[in-house]
Amino acid sequence: RALLAGRTGEATRLSGADFIRLALEGASRDLAVELAAPETLAATMGKRMPGLVVLTDTSSMDGATLGALTAYIRGGGSALIVLEAAEEVGDEAAAFLRGLGAEPGALRFEEIREGRFDLLASIKLDHPVFAPFRGAQYNDFSSRRFQNYRVVTGGEGTTALAAFEGADREEAAILEGTLGAGRWIVWTFSLDPAWSNVAKSPRFVPLLLETVAYLAPPAEAWRPIGVGEPLAAAPENAERWQAAMPGAAG
Repeated sequence: RALLAGRTGEATRLSGADFIRLALEGASRDLAVELAAPETLAATMGKRMPGLVVLTDTSSMDGATLGALTAYIRGGGSALIVLEAAEEVGDEAAAFLRGLGAEPGALRFEEIREGRFDLLASIKLDHPVFAPFRGAQYNDFSSRRFQNYRVVTGGEGTTALAAFEGADREEAAILEGTLGAGRWIVWTFSLDPAWSNVAKSPRFVPLLLETVAYLAPPAEAWRPIGVGEPLAAAPENAERWQAAMPGAAG
């Protein structure tokens, strides 16, 4: 189960949450997607802990909600954070990102101008999220254009899985890190068509699905449990439990 926290757009203008929801619902039958308003995220998580949180609107969340999300990740949860198209990052959202190890900076460009954009300069194709693009006929991202994005600096232990050309140096486009027992990935670009053409690209859906699969792999159908090992709660998709003693027939 994935909990998607973001705001829906209008009929003529889809939001980042809309693009993600449509992609997940249309391509993955095994993943249940629940949409939650950003301000209700903490309450929704409290009712039933998700396997993954996808966040597209940090600016609408207060410190308490972002604190609950931080605790969720630290405790072993996973999160995909897609930064929204906004001129400023609020103090609470900035503190949240900083706590993950992703320092938010200024926008790449002060304003969007027609014909001005950055391209991806490097991609770690050996990483699992880029598995569908390893063939020579699929790994060309040169038509993906980014009219603007947030400059985000990764801290110790983080990895830039993809990077923009930047002004004087490469800047992280997709940043990965861990916090406690959990892990996170930040897309520093918005899915707003005015900011990038990623969401309308044929590479968007496979990139999103591989990212989701990487962050929230399906629970194991069966695994041995040793004598004396604590028995955790059943995975959400477990239909039944079966115990077998060593040497027993069944």
